[in-house]
Amino acid sequence: MKHQISLKDMGTFIVKKGLIILAFGIVFGIAGHLYAQRQVTTTYTAHRSLIISHAKLKDDAYTQTQADIALINTYSNVVTDPVVTDKINSQMKHVHGYKYSAKSLPDKLNVATQPDAAWMKISAQSSNKRVAEKLADTAARTAKKELPKYISPAGRIILLAPSKDNSVSSDTAPSTKKLTVFAGVVGLFVGAFVVYSWQLFKNVRTKHRTTE
Repeated sequence: MKHQISLKDMGTFIVKKGLIILAFGIVFGIAGHLYAQRQVTTTYTAHRSLIISHAKLKDDAYTQTQADIALINTYSNVVTDPVVTDKINSQMKHVHGYKYSAKSLPDKLNVATQPDAAWMKISAQSSNKRVAEKLADTAARTAKKELPKYISPAGRIILLAPSKDNSVSSDTAPSTKKLTVFAGVVGLFVGAFVVYSWQLFKNVRTKHRTTE
């Protein structure tokens, strides 16, 4: 005779074995929490802005400023080019906690521009807040020194507030809470499957013995 178990029987069984299933959920949840704590990383992003001014040019100030606005995206690409980032990296090498190389540094810098403005914001990322701030300031100062080489006639590059005076954003991943909850839910399903499969196996074996 074929052994069958209804959904009702399955539900009743799961309720009776709830403590065992709950234990699986707790164990998996704890394991997920410990794993998340070991894997979690926080990335800090600091920034410093600068503007290009031609205020000293009486007649051509407007024309030159419009030219800078048209080329601002090109200027921003220069900041993240190795001709500039190599110099930034050289200055940062002796900063405690700085772990980037000349090759990896460009990926940790981002330059944002704004339409109709000779302005750019240089952002720097690091797992160390102080390093992120130092890197943003160093990148801005280096850009101030290097950009005039590519601007003709060179305008006055004005650095705005240092990174420490700006808000530093942070992003933590993965989320310890979310991973803990997910692992706990998986544990509940695994627990239900294990205890139900074991009971099903016992019932089938018992029926087999009684029919012999």
